[in-house]
Amino acid sequence: MDEEAALLRAIAGQPEEDAPRLALADWLDERGKPGDGAWAELIRVQVALALGPGADRDRLTARERELVPGVSAGWPGRFGLPLGLAWQNWTRGFPVTLSGRGELIRAAYPAFAGRVALREFNVRAASD
Repeated sequence: MDEEAALLRAIAGQPEEDAPRLALADWLDERGKPGDGAWAELIRVQVALALGPGADRDRLTARERELVPGVSAGWPGRFGLPLGLAWQNWTRGFPVTLSGRGELIRAAYPAFAGRVALREFNVRAASD
C-alpha cells in the first residue's frame, strides 16, 4: 500500500482524530504535486477552526471559503471519481457529504470507500 493510501485509511478509520489528518497535510506538502498545497492548507485551516474560538478565526474562515471550491473541484481527478458528484460540507480537510445521482455514487464507491469518511449521501434523480 502506498503512503497516501495508508494515510487516507488511517483518517477514515479514525475520523475524529486530527493527527492522521495533519500527517497527511505534511505529506502533501512534501510531495508537492499540483493541488497538494491547497489541500494541505485546507486541512490545517479547518483543524484549527474545529478547535474552537481563537484570535485568527475571521482570517481562517475567510481562507477556508477561498480554499474549499478549488480543493473540491480537484477531487474527481484525485480519486478517479466520475464527474457530476458534489463533495460538500468540508470539515477538517474532508467532505462529509456526497451528492449526486444514485448510479454515480454507486459507481464511485470503490474509489472512496475506506478513504473518505462520509457521513451523508444526498441522492438525486436516482433511477434505482
